[in-house]
Amino acid sequence: MFVVVRIGTRQLKGAAY
Repeated sequence: MFVVVRIGTRQLKGAAY
């Protein structure tokens, strides 16, 4: 679940992570 965190930070702009 590392790739999801990388893409998630780009969509959430690091809001969750």
